[in-house]
Amino acid sequence: MKSAIGIIQPAMEKFYGLLNDDQKARLAAMSPREKQGGKGATSSDGSCGITSLSDAVAWPTDEINKRLQPSDAQKVKLTALQDATFKAADSLKATCRPSTALTPPARLAAASERLDALLGAVKSVHAALDDFYGTLSDEQKAQFEAIGPDRSGSQQASNEDAEDQPAQRRSRGRRHHRHGIHGVESVLRHIITIVR
Repeated sequence: MKSAIGIIQPAMEKFYGLLNDDQKARLAAMSPREKQGGKGATSSDGSCGITSLSDAVAWPTDEINKRLQPSDAQKVKLTALQDATFKAADSLKATCRPSTALTPPARLAAASERLDALLGAVKSVHAALDDFYGTLSDEQKAQFEAIGPDRSGSQQASNEDAEDQPAQRRSRGRRHHRHGIHGVESVLRHIITIVR
């Protein structure tokens, strides 16, 4: 998406520069902001509709502590993950402030800034999640993986035979990193819904 903006932006600026004032006004009137009576996609106070940022992006720390029983070193990594998540949410929230960008080229530049903030959020949360996840034992990883489905109510009941468990653990071990990435994607989807 960022590369698409990079391709479109120079052409948009050139096209917009060729328009006279009347054409520019008509083009601006076609924007969703003008159709909504001058209101953008964000709330007028720039909060993106977030009533409590800390509630919206908080990791289930109590549940993680209860299930994983992390060591002191792991608790430090978990705290770093929480901090990275809050910082990412704050940076995304900052890009959600009401835009004064009225022209199509300015709106495109604002979209590019929001994408940069989103990419930065992805990188910081992903790095912190990888650091925390890397300190977990296989058993802790399995418990960590189960927290998401348990919280969403979609975890499947499992009554596996004892002899199938070693094979399943090996299988889980191969999937953990992939699920860790999906965990980041899930967190970011959550953060994105917050800043809309």
